[in-house]
Amino acid sequence: MHKNCQAHTRKRSVTGSVFTLLSAAAAIAAVGVVNAQSFAPHAYIGGAYGVTNAQGDFNGQVSSAGQSLTGGNALSNIRSDRSDNGGKFFAGYQFHRNLAAEMSYVDFGRFNGAYQFSGPNSFTRQYAANWRADGIALDLVASAEVMPKLTVSGRVGVMRSSLKYSHDTVPAGLDPFNAPTDHQTRPHFGVGLGYDIAPAIGAQLGWERTTGVGRNFSFGGTDPDRSNGKLNYDLVSLGLTYRFR
Repeated sequence: MHKNCQAHTRKRSVTGSVFTLLSAAAAIAAVGVVNAQSFAPHAYIGGAYGVTNAQGDFNGQVSSAGQSLTGGNALSNIRSDRSDNGGKFFAGYQFHRNLAAEMSYVDFGRFNGAYQFSGPNSFTRQYAANWRADGIALDLVASAEVMPKLTVSGRVGVMRSSLKYSHDTVPAGLDPFNAPTDHQTRPHFGVGLGYDIAPAIGAQLGWERTTGVGRNFSFGGTDPDRSNGKLNYDLVSLGLTYRFR
């Protein structure tokens, strides 16, 4: 009889454990259903403002281009700035809890450079250069919630970039040059951190890069009009998003 009681007790214990596990599984499933039901595809818009940086060997490019000069001509005192303020406007569609398609206009700002041209008979002339990079990007954005209201994200896509380059003498007007606006399709990618301020409003801190914008400097040869510089452009920005729900 004692053995029967022990068997009955073990059976009841096993039954209770199974019931507990089933209850926990049902609860988890219910939470999953609620979370799944709480998501609805939606559109969103936003903007961001921050600091841009140009990554690349501007000095090396200009020096290399100067090596093609002949007859005692040379370039020297090459310098450039690498940062400016920039920003973006964007619109997207969150079609999955963790995925969205996004289009953005990104302005990487304006950058300045300078160099000195030297020729025969001690001839010298100072040049000031400036260029502006911007573009339209189309990205796939993946995001995941790491804690309530806080998400991490990554983006990958392409940008139709636009680069405008010009230079002139100092003082201006002696030898102005405006390169044709250079359009390219370049890789675009980045990462971000988002926080929900309200159900429809979020704040984002993000970094994004577009690589290989422009073409190597060429002051002569077969393509002299493409002298606008090939650089990578970064944007670190803080922005807001409004979700249409």
